[in-house]
Amino acid sequence: AVHVIVCALDYAKTRFPLTCTIDGDNMAELAGLCGAEVVKLYNEEATVAGVRKCVQAVGARCGPDDYFVFYYAGHGAGLPDQDGGEEDRDDAFCLVDERGQSCRLRDGDFAELVTSSLRRGTKVLVLADCCHSGRVLDLHRPAWDGHEVVAISGCKDQQTSEDTGEGGIFTHSLLLAIHELCAMRLGECTVAEAHRRTALIDETVFRSAQEITLQARTTARMMWPLMPPGDYLAPLQRPPPGCSKAAAEAAEPKSPPEPAAAPDSDSWSPGGAGGGGEP
Repeated sequence: AVHVIVCALDYAKTRFPLTCTIDGDNMAELAGLCGAEVVKLYNEEATVAGVRKCVQAVGARCGPDDYFVFYYAGHGAGLPDQDGGEEDRDDAFCLVDERGQSCRLRDGDFAELVTSSLRRGTKVLVLADCCHSGRVLDLHRPAWDGHEVVAISGCKDQQTSEDTGEGGIFTHSLLLAIHELCAMRLGECTVAEAHRRTALIDETVFRSAQEITLQARTTARMMWPLMPPGDYLAPLQRPPPGCSKAAAEAAEPKSPPEPAAAPDSDSWSPGGAGGGGEP
């Protein structure tokens, strides 16, 4: 079985809004087509307490050989190292409190949360469409010992993941890659192949500066768990609302939207400069 948590935040109550619930809806749709169990955490639901409760509940339903998939779309931050897990920094997910203001879930706390919530033998796949996310799991941490885990993130630690205004470049690249893989009628592929095709689409379609990265701690090739059984059309390839299929096929192919500028997430603070406490 495949169990998916979709965590997406638009930060509508902050100075740095995004369009990440579009990404969340697109990923939830893909997971549903694959027969996965999907739980969504959007906006003010995505507090530290909310994420903790959700991970624990979903993790309790995962057995050996199941997949636990955590998809995150939102801001990411690079913070001074707190506990020696990495050389000089911690990566963090930028969640919100009940008022929609900043709070952060550090990589070490996330690692402890996931590994303490899962049985050994459950495969872990984390997809992070956020800035400063190259080592968002910090897989050198002892908490990951004995777990089979792969992370694909939208960029390296010192880079930003761009938002197009209609969703993130990483997520759109991933969904276009899934379309290509489905069209090849392979039936299945590895996570490494899904990553390779996603990175290639980013380079050739979006031509962005971000580098989509992969981290892994696994003893064997992990298979990609979100492959629809039939045809799949990525959101950017679909006709606009109100446009017939024939008209869409006669029109020029839909071009990806231009990337929107991303804020410096090292100092991201939707509550104002210097605001936003850490969890």
